[in-house]
Amino acid sequence: LKAKEEDEKKAVTDDLVNKAVEEKNPDIFLDPKSENFNPGKAINVLAVLNSQEDITPEDRTKYQEKTKTVISSLQQEMETLNGLTAEGRQEQVANLEAMKTKLAAMDPANTRGRSMLEGLIGAQENALKEALPTPEKQAEIKTQLQEKQAKLAEAQTLYDSMLIENTSEKVKDVDPKVLLQEADYD
Repeated sequence: LKAKEEDEKKAVTDDLVNKAVEEKNPDIFLDPKSENFNPGKAINVLAVLNSQEDITPEDRTKYQEKTKTVISSLQQEMETLNGLTAEGRQEQVANLEAMKTKLAAMDPANTRGRSMLEGLIGAQENALKEALPTPEKQAEIKTQLQEKQAKLAEAQTLYDSMLIENTSEKVKDVDPKVLLQEADYD
């Protein structure tokens, strides 16, 4: 029964991916409040769109920019999750100390730079005041981080292939749908 439910869910997801490609719009996978939220699928759609032969340079740029935005969002999520682990907290403390050292060495006449750095230091100090989650929750967070790291690596690979594709001659015999089959984000 569970295998049947998974097959049905995959079929629905495949239909959504195909619809997103047809409509040239991956936004269905980018709404965090949606049950279809899946940044990896969005990047996959963007890679397929980028590989189409009839694409304009403007559309290529648009798809690349959107891909960079999704990757940046994944990186931000990872930073947030990492800050909830003991290791991440140690990194935050080290970053805070480095910022304080930089502030101490900064020219007092550089009021704008000092003000920006003081704001960052204040935000970092506030983040460090929050209690760490329980060890069990930290273990869950580490698992989430590993999953997101894998998704981020795949997303970065797809993005890099988009850039390479845009700077080299297009290979005519590659089926863009293969990209959908090769990248599994579920």
